[in-house]
Amino acid sequence: MATNSIDPAATGCLRLDRTGEVIGPATSASALADLRAAAAGRLHLGGDASLSLGDQVVHGATFRTTARFSGDRLAQVELCMVRSAAGEQWANWTHENEMHRKAAHERWAAGGFGRAMDLLPFPGPERIVPAESGPEHPRGAAFPWGMVGSYYDAKGGCAWLVIRYGAAE
Repeated sequence: MATNSIDPAATGCLRLDRTGEVIGPATSASALADLRAAAAGRLHLGGDASLSLGDQVVHGATFRTTARFSGDRLAQVELCMVRSAAGEQWANWTHENEMHRKAAHERWAAGGFGRAMDLLPFPGPERIVPAESGPEHPRGAAFPWGMVGSYYDAKGGCAWLVIRYGAAE
């Protein structure tokens, strides 16, 4: 992931390649709405607001991109890699293709954020990390500004990457 002087590991910021605009933990909802990249976006209200930015090239890779807010604060950016290979359309969906997408998310994140993604613990107060895991298991890396996580939703059949700003859960 080329960064052109943006250091995602240090700042949590992401560069939107087509416009050259940068979003990160200090981006407000109003500032994001004013970006050229948001011009064709779709705003979703209810609970906390989100802005679907559609397909964006982020540090060299194309993702379906959604920004989620907590009040006026950017809480997280959700990314789902768009691929030209089989698996891009639901008609071509396979579990194997989705595991390839999840692995591609993890390689992209490790390259750009400079840290391999470790197994994340199971949800709950015990925070138990499994001794063995498969490709479906969540992985992540923590940073002072927040965390990067790679997930797979077995019921929805989709892998996605989340850049979460603020204290880790």
